[in-house]
Amino acid sequence: MYLASKSYTSVPYCVKFYDKEDGNAADLDELIDEFELMKDMSNKSVAKTYEVFQDSSYFYLVNQPYFGGDLTKIGARALKQGVRMSEAWWRGIFKQCMEGLDYLHSKAIIHCDIKEPNIMIADGDDYSAPNAVLIDFGLASPFANTAAGISGTPGYIPPETFQTQQWQPRGDIFSMGITFF
Repeated sequence: MYLASKSYTSVPYCVKFYDKEDGNAADLDELIDEFELMKDMSNKSVAKTYEVFQDSSYFYLVNQPYFGGDLTKIGARALKQGVRMSEAWWRGIFKQCMEGLDYLHSKAIIHCDIKEPNIMIADGDDYSAPNAVLIDFGLASPFANTAAGISGTPGYIPPETFQTQQWQPRGDIFSMGITFF
């Protein structure tokens, strides 16, 4: 669940919260790991997180907001604004996605869950030149992680991850290719 604000502070934010009673929700250690991973990100195509905290009922992540929807909605929203979705327009979006992924990989981080809902458009006011941003680092893993097991979304997980039970950086490239397709 998300709450977003443009008015309570001078910096807009989005609060992602998890009910502690929900057995499927992340636990505090997972959220702290996600926060530690995201707090120092400094790339316009990668989400930024400002804070993690909890109260008696919820865990919270305070993130940079993205008001333009995710890639599942971009076509309809651009069409509504009369934007011509040419090959060059899509290429610009895909390039930003790859720049974000390149940045993550330069930091030795594998996303492990690239898919349309995990790529947001920063601002919903103008779709003629949208800014794509990679989000949701709950499954992200350092390159050095040798733990076995499959995580991610079926249909986006590369075949070699199923075979080896480990993510490799090129697996993100496979997932991005599925997303672009």
